[in-house]
Amino acid sequence: MSDLSDFKSGSVEMRPKPGRVGKIVSCLREIIRSDKFPSGLCSTVCGKVEYSTSSGASGRCGRAPLSALRMWQHRKGPRNDDDPIFQIG
Repeated sequence: MSDLSDFKSGSVEMRPKPGRVGKIVSCLREIIRSDKFPSGLCSTVCGKVEYSTSSGASGRCGRAPLSALRMWQHRKGPRNDDDPIFQIG
């Protein structure tokens, strides 16, 4: 969604559709509830967040904060769908 009402003053606001954000939040809540985060789901979440944050900015923003998720998705060693959620910090 774009708000160009302040375009003349040099400001525009671009944000994802509220429904898209709601679906991502619901997915993340389910991941936290289940304490499981398989790499396939990680890939899906990363893609959805990346698309939502960068679609209005031609892919130029929103990627850096996903680096921890990308590291989880591409981690080395054996993996399965019962992998617990990683701990940050």
